[in-house]
Amino acid sequence: MSADMSTTGGPAGARVEPTASIDQPRVSAVITTYNVADDVRRLSERVASMPVVDEIVIYDDGSSDSTPALLKDWAANDSRVTLLLAQQNAGVATARNEALAQCHGEFVWFADPDDEWSRHLVEVLYRALMETGADIAVGRADQRAADRRGTHVIDGLDRWAIRNRAATIELVLSGAVHGYLWNKLLRRSVLPASPFPPMRSQSDFLGLMQMIERSTSTVFVPQVLYTRVERAGSITRKAADQVENLRRCTAKVESILAEQGRPEQYADAFRYFKVWFFAIPAVNTPLRTGASPQLVRAGIHSALDVLEQLPIREHVRIGSSAPRLELQVICLLLLRDIYPAAYRAAKSLRARLSATKR
Repeated sequence: MSADMSTTGGPAGARVEPTASIDQPRVSAVITTYNVADDVRRLSERVASMPVVDEIVIYDDGSSDSTPALLKDWAANDSRVTLLLAQQNAGVATARNEALAQCHGEFVWFADPDDEWSRHLVEVLYRALMETGADIAVGRADQRAADRRGTHVIDGLDRWAIRNRAATIELVLSGAVHGYLWNKLLRRSVLPASPFPPMRSQSDFLGLMQMIERSTSTVFVPQVLYTRVERAGSITRKAADQVENLRRCTAKVESILAEQGRPEQYADAFRYFKVWFFAIPAVNTPLRTGASPQLVRAGIHSALDVLEQLPIREHVRIGSSAPRLELQVICLLLLRDIYPAAYRAAKSLRARLSATKR
């Protein structure tokens, strides 16, 4: 189901009627902006059609285009809007923390201005939380390529489910739940103060892990409610930052597992997590972002530190459940420092094949 289609059925399918006046906001929408003037008008129209959103906190992170002026017009015509205008760009993590500090709602939803979502997203997730008492609601999300030539699911479950904290962590380890915020509705009480560390990447993942750690349960809604839109030229972060941030995230997950008191229970799942979340991206991210040969080699060695410790049974398990991932693992173990040449050759071949299909 696409993000623009109606979402009915299941325990969260009922409509939630708008409330004209409410002392305690139900849902606070947090929106951070930076040079998105082309998206502001449509964004305001989309949020206006979401009746459960009683409060909108917008933090503009030092835009240099007409975004601040357009946001002022929006705030002047919508009493729900609290507008914060930064003089300098500080990054999305700081922007989210500053916006969150102004929220009063029982639940919080983080929106990205240039993506797409169902107008029912918040009310479906809100109803799921109200009916189950869970702290976090997750709707499925997909991703659409910049050329609009298809989508694939990137987050969530394909069935209704309620999972306790331990089971939700297992879903993170398996890759069924990622750090994306925009397809999730979060009970305000599980959000710590300033949950997002000042990182160029992965601050949302670390923030979400803190929320899961403080939660009791998560409810999963099977409808695809959110579409992440890939943007041409959107990869601008430094590869060195990304690899180090992946390392920080992996260490945080390991500490959470230790705090759960059952590290052995998670041992196999954590090994798998280190492969798909850290080892492979530690190599592919520097290659994808055109990093220096030194950073690429450092990424390869970081990956090999993980992959060379995998027992045979883990290779078998990965091969049966994620054969493409295991293929990359084997290629790295066999090719090592010549892996970049194979990566570039495969990328070039995919580009030629894609061009012939058009």
